[in-house]
Amino acid sequence: MINNIIIKLNKSENLGELEKSISNFILHNLQNIENIDIRDLAKKNNCSMSSISRYVKKMGYKNFSEFKYDIKRYNTLLQSNKTDKEIEIEEQSFETLKYLEYIQDNIKYIIKSNDFFKIKEEIIKCSKIFIFANGGTYSLAYDLMIKLQRIGINAYASNDSVVQETLVSANEKDRNVLYFIISSTGETSNLSLVAKKINESKSTLISLTGNSNNKIARLSKINLVCADTEDELKNLIGNNRMMFLLITNLLFENVVKEKSEIYIKAILETSR
Repeated sequence: MINNIIIKLNKSENLGELEKSISNFILHNLQNIENIDIRDLAKKNNCSMSSISRYVKKMGYKNFSEFKYDIKRYNTLLQSNKTDKEIEIEEQSFETLKYLEYIQDNIKYIIKSNDFFKIKEEIIKCSKIFIFANGGTYSLAYDLMIKLQRIGINAYASNDSVVQETLVSANEKDRNVLYFIISSTGETSNLSLVAKKINESKSTLISLTGNSNNKIARLSKINLVCADTEDELKNLIGNNRMMFLLITNLLFENVVKEKSEIYIKAILETSR
């Protein structure tokens, strides 16, 4: 909404004294902020540029330019002759497009990394895949399982901790097994325990988590990060799992392309 930036600037419960002072300065100089750079803002608040950078990230922005853009947009909409409803619709459209741009940028970054294609190779060469998840992320695990099964890959998904541990124990000597764990936080207790067992068995573990600094990521051979800001991680935990879905779909598509004739034949056979 148009007031989002104002709401953020007025929130103070998670801010230190310097950060509160910066917020107050910006609130009293909204019309001028879009015309000053990070160096000027730091000077006017008697702090370093790195302090301003930390501040805008804490406010939910990637950098100072993005923060300034939001303020500029607020000023522009405030000065327009549009009705409140028109402004609300325009702002909703803007927020949706901004989120889609974020997803696009993050997907590009992930695909450019060698890890994405290493995972594809691990899927192709393994004899079977176990996909573990809990709660809302289990629907993603189940969806990936169905897709893989349709192209003839032996895949099984589980959200039951007892079943997960049993499968790891039963296959601990099999070096052709591949494990996937999908977890928003990467800290879910039972999934962390399962990840530890997989790691101890020297099996290959791939994980998809909301950030890189978590237990499951540290126990994985490869970890793909699906959120790179605190706000996006909260979004991911709050049931918005579009990034997970897009990444698993892209992995599936790349696996199919690798051996298209074999896999497409398998898809046609399972569709009959």
